Amino acid sequence: MTELKILQHKQTEISNEKVEISRETYDHYNAEDLKFKALPGISEELVKQISKDKGEPEWMLQKRLTGLRVFNEKPMPNWGPNLDDLNLDEIIYYMRPNAKKNSRSWADVPEDIRKTYEKLGIPKAEQESLGGVGAQYESEIIYHNLKKSLEEKGVVFLDMDEAVKQYPELVKKYFMTTCIPINLHKFSALHAAVWSGGTFIYIPKKIKVDIPLQAYFRMNAKKGGQFEHTLIIVDEDAEVHYIEGCSAPQYTENSLHAGGVEIHCLKNSRVRYSSIENWSKNTYNLNTKRAIVHENAIMEWVNGNLGCLTGDSKVFTNNKGPVNIESIKKGDSVYVFNEELNKITKSKVKNKIFSGNKKVYKLRAGGREIEASANHPFLTLIREKNNPSHKKGFFHKLWKPLEELKEGDLVAITKKLSIEGKSHQLPKIRIGKKVKSKNQYSSFKMNISHLYNKDIKYPDKTNEDFMWLMGIILGDGYIDLKNNKINIATHEKEDYREYLIKILKNLFNYNVTEKKERYIIINSKILCQLFYNIGLGGNADTKKIPQWIFSLPENEILAFIAGYFDADGHSSKNGLYFTSVNKELLNNLKHLGIMTGFGVSRVFGHGSSGFVRILGTLTNAKDSWRILFNGKKILDLPIRCRAKKIKIDKTKIRRSYISAQGMNFKSQVNEEIGFAKINKIEYIGIKPTYDIEIENYHNFIANGLIVHNSKITMLYPCSVLIGENAKTNYIGIQYAGEGQYQDTGCKVYHLAKNTSSNILSKGISAAGGVASYRGLVSIKKGCTGVKSSVACDGLMLDNKSKALTFPSMDVAENDVKVSHEATIGKIGEDQLFYLMSRGLSESEATNMIVAGYIEPIVKELPLEYAVELNRLIELEVENSVC
Repeated sequence: MTELKILQHKQTEISNEKVEISRETYDHYNAEDLKFKALPGISEELVKQISKDKGEPEWMLQKRLTGLRVFNEKPMPNWGPNLDDLNLDEIIYYMRPNAKKNSRSWADVPEDIRKTYEKLGIPKAEQESLGGVGAQYESEIIYHNLKKSLEEKGVVFLDMDEAVKQYPELVKKYFMTTCIPINLHKFSALHAAVWSGGTFIYIPKKIKVDIPLQAYFRMNAKKGGQFEHTLIIVDEDAEVHYIEGCSAPQYTENSLHAGGVEIHCLKNSRVRYSSIENWSKNTYNLNTKRAIVHENAIMEWVNGNLGCLTGDSKVFTNNKGPVNIESIKKGDSVYVFNEELNKITKSKVKNKIFSGNKKVYKLRAGGREIEASANHPFLTLIREKNNPSHKKGFFHKLWKPLEELKEGDLVAITKKLSIEGKSHQLPKIRIGKKVKSKNQYSSFKMNISHLYNKDIKYPDKTNEDFMWLMGIILGDGYIDLKNNKINIATHEKEDYREYLIKILKNLFNYNVTEKKERYIIINSKILCQLFYNIGLGGNADTKKIPQWIFSLPENEILAFIAGYFDADGHSSKNGLYFTSVNKELLNNLKHLGIMTGFGVSRVFGHGSSGFVRILGTLTNAKDSWRILFNGKKILDLPIRCRAKKIKIDKTKIRRSYISAQGMNFKSQVNEEIGFAKINKIEYIGIKPTYDIEIENYHNFIANGLIVHNSKITMLYPCSVLIGENAKTNYIGIQYAGEGQYQDTGCKVYHLAKNTSSNILSKGISAAGGVASYRGLVSIKKGCTGVKSSVACDGLMLDNKSKALTFPSMDVAENDVKVSHEATIGKIGEDQLFYLMSRGLSESEATNMIVAGYIEPIVKELPLEYAVELNRLIELEVENSVC
């Protein structure tokens, strides 16, 4: 919906600059404080009320009512993104903040709103580099100011509501008439009906505004809608650069932005329109932007994209258990949070994105730990009043970036995941019955089957008894492959020892003959090889929980945990403790606990290394670690040790995640979802980060926490050159990291003589990403003298990545000049060698080459007005060399 269609007049060139940048300073949220808040949904009564509140003339009310009628008649558009999840009856179309309109001083803006704009950098930018600023909050402009020097030149910079009153004839002539007709589509009609706020700019003849004007539109409320209207009229030989910024915090409910931008560039004027949009991922951005330009205007546009968890963050998958996010693949089934049903479900991974090296913080809550960038959103629970007059507050779920969280805040955790596992198929172990032997007389074959328990049998698949034994061996067993035996440290006084011996007989037809005071020995090459092959090799330092255990049915997972507890655990009034010198093993045990519904602690230090006396022997002990399991799930463990079972029955049931800090939020949780207090947030350094895109959902489960993902945005600007000597220029950068497919480009239609177009596109791909240019140049019959140049370059930073070009030329006239260049290649080893021989590291050398590659585009960017844009370019270059 952001395509620009130039409808009439000659020699035209428009500027529409759209850049998506980091969310790191955009996801903060203010408590709701409104003078008026409409009920969800749109009606004739609401439309009339909006018009009445603004004191509008009758002709504007009639425009609104026409828009409402057309909106009700038009179907939902079926082009572009799928809009099935957007329920227009749930959107709140009109909200008036409790703030003075059109303040000329930031001191007059309410403190919480002012702080929001200070975080966005608007007041500072106004002081340093802007000619005027407008700030809209919800449905109204709360701040507006223009430098006196521009006022004296006749420049008009007002909010749209004021323009209707002060310049009614000018607005009536241009407002949704020839540029954006009301009946263009359903959302243009909706905009006409409920528009509120926005910007009106008029630049008189021959006035060149050499410093930008900016408006910033901020949405804050849940389920909110924002429908600002921007109307820019630039008279003959005049120039202006207008910047429009937009953002909103993350919520679980959808929001809607359906603004309208109309630009009228009169003869020989120049307009640069820059849109810096950073909407949250629950916001539907259905903007309509069009321009009518006369002779000799100028046009430029640029796009870019970003992504948030460290590579070792564990994403919970349906059939493989927790997997490092860096190892996630397209098509993997992962657990997600269905916000509408308030439950955990599953969906497919569409894409994985490398988000670059970022500052990373560790967050601890509810026994979970996760490392994430400052901008990564988490699902939180807040308590606030729905109305200032209410005596008590209500709980609301809200997506907030990590940088907005603090210790004590509540974040969503998974209490249990639905497990649809299957018993594991055990491998077949084949042992030869005969070996070659010889003596001084001859060589011969000798039958040795009696040495390897020829009567050993074992099940085809895992079962509860087998998994309990797996837990015992993990905790107290050692596989000695060299001597074909398994030692299990179980004291003769342990009450489950005889049960263990019975299990070995039932499962394998094996009779234990070596029974010592403190251990038993299984002498069997077959069983040694079996348990080694399925992942139980190693010693106390190196043992691991095999990944396939995460794909078992719940009853078998519980049996495995019970066996490990019988071997290495103990109970107390707080719950079940597991202790080990192997921290990674306990972390994996924690993930099993999260999946199956236990309350878990973090893995914490228990004992320090040093000499200790164990059973009378001086031993050099290693650092040890411990984890606590509790909650009512501990009563379901099929523990075989009777003494431990008796203690467990006396254990307090905790970790329900329904209350914290004296607040009870039981109504907000269920068997699958809870909220835990943040215990600690700490900065840990710069690390590679990743994000994933999920089918139909914008979140996933990582390390037992519910986190938000990001989307990919692509743009295809279109210029229609309908007047002689009309011109258009396009410059673009595409960066594709791991798991990304950046498909961008430009369309130009030459519909008049002597028109010209210049297209420059540069793609960078790294870590297996794909960057492609897809464009169209169309020249109609009779359009002689046309000149068109297309250059699309692709730079691959490694052998895994791809750079593609898909140019299309549709030329119906002979008297034209059309050229196309496509250059695709990798960074040359000779280039790297040359730079590295002069003292640069490989990373620095690569960065320098990439910087030179994109320099023709970067130098055209209007960096003077937005530091964020500069940071974005730096980030993209930095990411491309990781």
